[in-house]
Amino acid sequence: ADRGLNSGANLLAIKKLDMQYVIAYRLRSAGDDVRQLIADKTGWQSYNANGVGNVDVSRYKIATETRMVRTVDDDGTVKRETITSNLLINYSARRARKDAYDRQRLVGKAERYAENPSLLKSDMRRGGKSYLKIDANKLTAEVDTQRIENAEFFDGYYGIVYSDESLTPREVLSIHHSLWQIEESFRISKSLLKARPCFHWTETRIRGHFLICFLALVLHRLLELELVNKGVQLTAEEIIDALSTAELSEAISAGTASIYVKTKANEHFEMISDALGLGKLARLSSAADVKRALHLKEI
Repeated sequence: ADRGLNSGANLLAIKKLDMQYVIAYRLRSAGDDVRQLIADKTGWQSYNANGVGNVDVSRYKIATETRMVRTVDDDGTVKRETITSNLLINYSARRARKDAYDRQRLVGKAERYAENPSLLKSDMRRGGKSYLKIDANKLTAEVDTQRIENAEFFDGYYGIVYSDESLTPREVLSIHHSLWQIEESFRISKSLLKARPCFHWTETRIRGHFLICFLALVLHRLLELELVNKGVQLTAEEIIDALSTAELSEAISAGTASIYVKTKANEHFEMISDALGLGKLARLSSAADVKRALHLKEI
C-alpha cells in the first residue's frame, strides 16, 4: 500500500490477521533516528548499475523500525502494544533530480509571494505556501530557508516498511512497484464500475453495494487476463464500453417465432466474443442462433 495506510493501528491490525505488509514510509516526518540513519555513510549496500527492474535505485540500507500502538479492548481497557517492522531506505539519483525540480518550482513560487504578499490571497494555490513563513497580522511573508534545507536533505530517498524478514530488498521493491495495479483497480471500481457515489445509508445495503462492485471488478480482471492470453489488447474503458453498450432485443410478431435484433455491438465487442469462443450473431437472429452463439441452454 501507499503511505496513507501506514499507521501503527493499521499495521497492528494486519499482523493480527496473520498477514504481511509492504507499505511506503514517510521519511520526512520520521524522527531524528531515521535522519541519522540517512546521514550515516556506513551500512549502505549497492545495487547494480541498472537498478532493480523498472525501479531506479542505486543503494539501500535496512534498519528496524519500532513504534508503540495504543489499543482499546472491548471492555474499554487501554493498552499499548509494540510493533516492529523492517525499514528499507532506498536512494535513487533519478528521484533526487525529480525531488529537486519539484521543490525548486515551489521555492520559486514562495519567493514570488514573499516579494509580493498581496498575491497570497488572490492566486494562492495548493503547495504555494509550502516554503513560506506567513505573518497573518502584518500581512507579510518570507521564504522558510530551514524548511527548504530539510526537504533537500531527503532528496532521492524513499522508505518502505515490511514485515516479512525473508524478503530480499529486490523482492520488497518489486512488490511495492506493483502498487500501480492496485491503484488502477481502485480507479476502475470508482470510475468505470460506478462504486462511487454510493446512494445507500444502511450497513447491509452499503455492504451489498460494494460486494457487487467487488465481484464486478474480479470478473473484469479475469476477462482482461483471458483477453491478454488470447492476444487481445483493450483498455479497461474499451472493454466496459463494449460490454455495456451491446444490446440484443427481442422482436415479437403474432403467431411467429421471436426474432432477436443485435444493436450497438462495436468491433471491440466482436473481438471479446471471438476471444471467449462465442459465435458471431447476425443483425437478425432466431432463438436457436442466439443459444448456439452465446452457449445458452435457455433464453
